[in-house]
Amino acid sequence: QARAVRRASPRARAMAALSVVVNAFDADDRQYTATFETNQHKPVSDTLAEWATLFNIPVSVVGFEDDKHNPVSTTATPSDLGWKDKVQLQAVPLNDEWADAAQEAVATPPAPKSAKPAAGATAGKVGARAAAGAAA
Repeated sequence: QARAVRRASPRARAMAALSVVVNAFDADDRQYTATFETNQHKPVSDTLAEWATLFNIPVSVVGFEDDKHNPVSTTATPSDLGWKDKVQLQAVPLNDEWADAAQEAVATPPAPKSAKPAAGATAGKVGARAAAGAAA
């Protein structure tokens, strides 16, 4: 007996789409921004993993905060968190010792090509704090 497979309509897929804008600051307080496309039903950990990969850092040393500086649960989905269309997050280090050690060990690696510095900043360098997603 064949079972019908129901697929989401284009409208339903579009309604589930979401842009996550992640900001970070380098050691010189230059802002870097990357935008990730996800959907309402994928865990935030997927976006966090993309962020960590972009900056070539272990996913275990970075987390996200919302615009009120509250930690964001990476096991939750955007739907769980009530996010719609577009959300702004701040990448932050979870381990100050790791961020400090990285700052000493890593001079200033080049910025990932897809990370865009804020207006007035140069894309030539990203300090260890930016790689760890540190806020000022």
